This record gives sequence, structure tokens and C-alpha cells, in this order.
Amino acid sequence: MLCGGSGTRLRAVVSDRPKPLAAIAGRSFLERLLEHLAERGLRRFVLCTGYRAADIAAEQATFARFGEVVLSEEAEPLGTAGAIANARALIRSREFFVFNGDSFADVDLAAMHRLHVERGATTTLAVVPARRGEEGGALRLAEDGRILAFAEKAALSEDAYLNAGVYLMGARSLADVAKGHACSLEREIFPGQVGGRLFGFVHDGPLVDIGTPERYAGAAAALAAAGLGEPTARRAPK
Repeated sequence: MLCGGSGTRLRAVVSDRPKPLAAIAGRSFLERLLEHLAERGLRRFVLCTGYRAADIAAEQATFARFGEVVLSEEAEPLGTAGAIANARALIRSREFFVFNGDSFADVDLAAMHRLHVERGATTTLAVVPARRGEEGGALRLAEDGRILAFAEKAALSEDAYLNAGVYLMGARSLADVAKGHACSLEREIFPGQVGGRLFGFVHDGPLVDIGTPERYAGAAAALAAAGLGEPTARRAPK
């Protein structure tokens, strides 16, 4: 889980904590994400922290009810790929999911993993169909799901897909990224894998992020609509 960003755009309204700990209807965004992922069967979480890492460390005991939670702190900003490379010794599985600590899409993780294995993919990105005029991680897919082009933060055409911020990667995906070296998944690693075994998994559902004051203001309603409202309320009483 990538939790180390400085959240510059959000600081106008959330200045006393890192972005993943921004409160949504009384609970932090990160707590809601971890609970949702635990309900989907994930049991071990590596939180890659940086900006205000101590604030997230203070919540580690609270998060432990969702599974094993370990922390990987970067001493200086390393970018998204650098943060994962920094945590490499803590990753135990041959394939692992990567999530952004400030966005949510209710991706079918089991189906995504099945396709990843069937395709012999090096990396699989969850993607959502783009709407004209949006901006984000723009992708174009071949009929077999292979990613043909990747241009982060580009204007999106009608045949493009949007990067949903959920990735499935193999242990060798970041073999060339040295520990302590700053590197970006979106600007360096993924574009470098185009033409290889980089695939997209289409998610037919909403994508919610809290990266700006405007999106944060509407986060509670957007998350409820996307399936991350109040998970505990959906459980049958014991």
C-alpha cells in the first residue's frame, strides 16, 4: 500500500496528517481501505510510508485487526516504484498487489489474478473506461488486453482507459530498481514495459480518489456509491 506521498494539493483542508489518514465520516480513508481488502481475503499488508510516517505508525495497532500490518518507511521521497523496492525484503509472495493509499476501486482481485496468471503477465494494471476530457494515467489496450501505450497525466481520448491505481506485479517486476533509488511506476517502469507482458484488467465500476479538496469534499458519498460506505453495517450480527 503506497502511503508515502506528501499530499500537497490536499493540505488546504487536511494539514495535520498524511493523506491516507484523512477522515471520511469519522474513520480514516486508509482504515476503510484495509477493512475492505481484508473482507476480500487479503491477510498481509505492507504500508510504504514517508511523509508524516509516524502518524501512520501510531495507527498500526488499530490496523492489525485486519491482518498482519508491517511498515516500510522511506527516509526521503523515493517515488512509487522506489517505495516498493525499498520494501522488497518485506514482500513474501511471488506476486503481490499494489494499492494507492488515497484511491479506491472495488476491483475483483481474484479475477484479476486469474487473468494475470493465464496471460503470463509481468504486470497487470486495473483500468477503468475513461470519459472524454478527463486527465490521468491514459492507456490504450489491444484486444487481448495487452497495454499498447501509457502516458501518465495526459488528456484522454474516447478509446482510452484510466489507470485505477491497483496493480498486480511479479517479484521480478522491479528487479532493476536499486533500493534507495527514486523511481516512478507510472512514468518510468510501466512505460518501459509497453511492448512486453504488461496487461490491463478492465474494471467496470467507479474510481474514487481523495487527492484534491474538491474530491475529498465529496468522498463520503462517492465511496458509498462505489461500495466503500460503512462495511461494518453490512455484516450480519454475531
